[in-house]
Amino acid sequence: NPHLKSEQSEFAAAGGPESPRSSPKREAGVGAKKLTVSQVTQTTVVAKETVNYCKETQTMNLEPERDVLTYDESEREGEGVNAAEALAELQRMPHVQELVAAGAAADGAAPVAAEPEKPRELSDEERQQILLSESFVRFFDKTARVMERALAEDVDIFIDYSGGSGDTELGETAKQQVKQQRVFYDDRWSRNRCVTALDWSPHFPELCLAAYNANEDAPQEPDGVVCVWNVKFRKDSPEFVFHCQSPVTSACFAKFHRNLIVGGTYSGQVVLWDNRTPRRTPVQRSPLSSTAHTQPVLSVCVLGSENAHNLVSASSDGRLCTWSLDMLSQPQETLDLQRQNRPVPATCLDFAPSDANHFVVGSEDYSMYTGCRHGAKAGIMDALDGHQGPVSAVATHRATGPVDLGHIVLSASFDWTVRLWSLRDLGTVHVFEETSDYVMDLCWSPVNPALFCAADALGRLDFWQLNLDTEQAAARAQCDAAVNRCRFSDSGLLLGAGDHLGRLTVFELADSLASPRQEEWKLLGRTLHELKQATAELAAAEQDPPGVGPIR
Repeated sequence: NPHLKSEQSEFAAAGGPESPRSSPKREAGVGAKKLTVSQVTQTTVVAKETVNYCKETQTMNLEPERDVLTYDESEREGEGVNAAEALAELQRMPHVQELVAAGAAADGAAPVAAEPEKPRELSDEERQQILLSESFVRFFDKTARVMERALAEDVDIFIDYSGGSGDTELGETAKQQVKQQRVFYDDRWSRNRCVTALDWSPHFPELCLAAYNANEDAPQEPDGVVCVWNVKFRKDSPEFVFHCQSPVTSACFAKFHRNLIVGGTYSGQVVLWDNRTPRRTPVQRSPLSSTAHTQPVLSVCVLGSENAHNLVSASSDGRLCTWSLDMLSQPQETLDLQRQNRPVPATCLDFAPSDANHFVVGSEDYSMYTGCRHGAKAGIMDALDGHQGPVSAVATHRATGPVDLGHIVLSASFDWTVRLWSLRDLGTVHVFEETSDYVMDLCWSPVNPALFCAADALGRLDFWQLNLDTEQAAARAQCDAAVNRCRFSDSGLLLGAGDHLGRLTVFELADSLASPRQEEWKLLGRTLHELKQATAELAAAEQDPPGVGPIR
């Protein structure tokens, strides 16, 4: 240290005692060094500044230089923890102190904690204005649905993915072809109402629509109700509830508009709902006019492409109307369905997925008809007779694959039968007589070409796999009441069934039943050819040749 050396030199020159570390030779005067004058360097050291932080001070997130005690240090895993060392470590940590007011610190007075400012209490008028504001209603409606989903979830946090004791249960469940997944029922909107229509959202696969007729025991409630249920979350209330003044007889999601729902009513009106608006009544509706429908609208569907599409509706008055979703004041086109100058009382209508012109329609006069919307032969083209009761449902083939099966059509009737038709041959391919009551509805699987489901008035759902067996259903499910409507989801793994007690039951299909095999299309073509031959042989045998009695 230069300061220390200079001080020692000056002290020695003044005759003071030498350092005790001096050697004996130096005491004797041997080897003494000559003292010289050295320059002193002065350095000013700034005093340490004490820095205090308040709660409002914002600092950068820097890595600490010392070890910080945490609760999840993986490096110390397996080592013992000394409580005394941990406490000492906590005491050595820096503490954050609150700053006192400058005036109080200068006067030496004791620091006084600042009282937090109390929020101003809103008046009744201000509180009511906030509760009725559109932004608050939208926020509360959205947040309530999210919280309801979270509270309704029932998740097993102790699930063992390694197997263990659950192997047997999983094996038994895998053997079930169809199992019940959910039952949707609302005490207010579903009680004493029957399901009149079902549809799955093409934009949100977890949403299923159910339409209901009037509740005669509650005249103060709306006559027509549409509920949108969510199969993804374990909540018991519908996502949306729409209603109108007339019972809803048909409904569907707008194919190219994710927020719109179309409905047909008992009064003959076509209505349109929008879930973006807080109102639950229709945003558009067609007028009660003789230029449109004058009887219940029993079928509605959206056809076309994303850039050019229309709404088509059919009624029991024998009229087919084409509408624009932008304006329901009057139909763009009307087509009268007539056979031998008599209107066809339509009960159901369906189009092929890739054809917006040709259609099939079932009627109350026991027949199914084919027709087209445009062209020189617009209207009814051919009649397919065979049922002995009103036709309750028709379904065109839905699955797309290497073979075009758009000419294959199913029909259900109150004569307890399901018929498979070929529009190329204009004849029956096969008759399914396994049902034991009115067949209320049926639908094709959208992914498996050989699978369809039929629902009857006893609440029974029969799943037919044509490539496996044409005399007995491949799987069967049972509901507690008569099933009015059934629809497959777009994935083909779920089926919704609505009964006359207002319940919507969702069934889950096993992958072995729902998913098609690689050779499914080829096998179905062979099966259809064999069924046609068997039907032709049976028809020839029933003609009673001469000398031969009728076959019993």
